[in-house]
Amino acid sequence: MALAATKCWFIWKERYLRIFEDQSRTPEQLTLDITRNYAYWHPANLNSLSEPKCRIIKPTPHWNFPVTNTFKLNCGASWLSENTNAGFGFILCNWTGTFKGAESCIFRISTAEEAEALTVLQATKWDLSKNLQNLVIEGDNQAVIRYLQGKVSTIQWQSLFILEEVKKTTINLVSFLRFHYVDRKANRVADLLAKKGRKSNIITSWGYQAPGFFNSNNSL
Repeated sequence: MALAATKCWFIWKERYLRIFEDQSRTPEQLTLDITRNYAYWHPANLNSLSEPKCRIIKPTPHWNFPVTNTFKLNCGASWLSENTNAGFGFILCNWTGTFKGAESCIFRISTAEEAEALTVLQATKWDLSKNLQNLVIEGDNQAVIRYLQGKVSTIQWQSLFILEEVKKTTINLVSFLRFHYVDRKANRVADLLAKKGRKSNIITSWGYQAPGFFNSNNSL
């Protein structure tokens, strides 16, 4: 608004000079006078106007392959309210991105955080039953993952018992590597499995053949 007002004022002054004083400036001179006046009275705004405004495009998070000779299990939960069923899902891949197993199921829980915590517990117990080694577990709930990493995290009391059970279970895993937080967009297949589980009344497991929405060219 200030810049527009300055331009109008100088154009009005130029019109006055031409009509009443028979004087004139070239468009270049008029532009220079406007710029100098505005720079004197609004230096900060002038800098922001003169600099090109670039749109910063953040890269889309994507699933990363595990380190060589390791496995990665991605897990996620789907929760709407305490009055409706929730679902969990997890999927296991090796360091080449090859599908190695998945599971989804329905359950009832009171909060979204509890659903995430219970999902990690189910995934960890499944890992133990499969005797998996050199494993990384990824989830998209930052508070839950931070707690399991031993970092400061605000966790609701309802979830603490579940997460402590997760820690006890991981002690029995051979060469367990770590828990890792990942953006939801990089955890897409696990979330799709969780939504499938929420809409189903049975446990669905995949052993050798991957779910239809997952293939080698479709990153988690």
